[in-house]
Amino acid sequence: MPGRVAGALLAALVLLGGLLLASCGRSGASAAAGLAALPCGERVRDATVTAVVPDRSLDAAWAAYGDHGDGWVAGDSVHAYRLPGGQVLWTFADSFLGPLPPSGHLGPSTPFVHSTAVIQDGRSFRTIWASRPGKPRASLLPDAHRNQAYLALAGIAANGRLQLLYLRERIAGEVAIEQPADEVVATFALPSLRLVSVRRLAVEERGVVWGAAVSRLGGRTYVYGASASGGDKDLYVALAPNGDLAGRWRYWDGQRFVANPARAVPIMTNVSSELSVTSVDGMDVLVTTPTDTAYSNLVAVGFACRPTGPFTLATAFRASDQTGPLGERRFGVGDVYVYDAMDQAALNEGDRLLVSYDQNTVNPKELPTHPAVYRPGYLWVTIGPRRPAGGRG
Repeated sequence: MPGRVAGALLAALVLLGGLLLASCGRSGASAAAGLAALPCGERVRDATVTAVVPDRSLDAAWAAYGDHGDGWVAGDSVHAYRLPGGQVLWTFADSFLGPLPPSGHLGPSTPFVHSTAVIQDGRSFRTIWASRPGKPRASLLPDAHRNQAYLALAGIAANGRLQLLYLRERIAGEVAIEQPADEVVATFALPSLRLVSVRRLAVEERGVVWGAAVSRLGGRTYVYGASASGGDKDLYVALAPNGDLAGRWRYWDGQRFVANPARAVPIMTNVSSELSVTSVDGMDVLVTTPTDTAYSNLVAVGFACRPTGPFTLATAFRASDQTGPLGERRFGVGDVYVYDAMDQAALNEGDRLLVSYDQNTVNPKELPTHPAVYRPGYLWVTIGPRRPAGGRG
């Protein structure tokens, strides 16, 4: 979302110097074998990021579509879902829609839509939005009010349907303001993305925004939530009926999952508003954005033996070298930052995680003339042991 700053300080990190571009001498297969041979507790203590490689091909494919397609130009809060037949569904909370004119600058009439989707079939992309009287390009979920919008968060694709959690926020012009009102679960039919139903979630006094992540781990569906206010957010977790976010949830109270949401307790502190928890080699892997400094360009990775934690925050690395002066030269704008890093688990390859991160500029008024800065970036992140197999002792 334009102007939104992700995340908070993750203090106990061992920083990797710069952006890793090589595998540090270990293949993914050997790294996985090294971790798989260990009990989970030892895996967590020994696990780290062994390689970070930008996915230039995916970045270029999105850039080509955004520059020349008749649909999505740029956006944020990206989530990927695997569809039957090999297609990939990408959802965005906010998007500029094109086509982009030859100048590369968006005009005042360019649609800015708060919920869209893109179907990827190989190298082909197709944007899906809703069409309503007087508004041919509208959000998939109708805005609740003239001065409010529903913003798509995490979800799940299963049983022939897509279920997304949406946060309703007050907006000023095109910009969402961090004053959440409530949340809903919207169910869409696949592959048509026809809206089937909308169910409102209970509002909690503590102000937890559910949908920071949705993870299917060990045959169960976990919903993660982050505290709604402040930069240093607490992380909560709930358990939904498997594959059904519209069912009755239970909430982690520190010892077990209970029916009363008021008994939920945070499983950790200082996380970003959107993140991911993924199963890798028998561990639960957390990917988030630290903000030990304002507008950090780092991605942090942590490990646990259970979806409820505790997570050992082991590694942080640079998401991009296109921030600061380099970003200014590339995009033509200043103060470029990254936020809301997460693993796109549907597209992982074993111990290689496809990690996305959103990009923006501190001055969102510059986006229409430089929309490329508002496109996510992608990295292949390999998980493995700190030491080669056989090197312990």
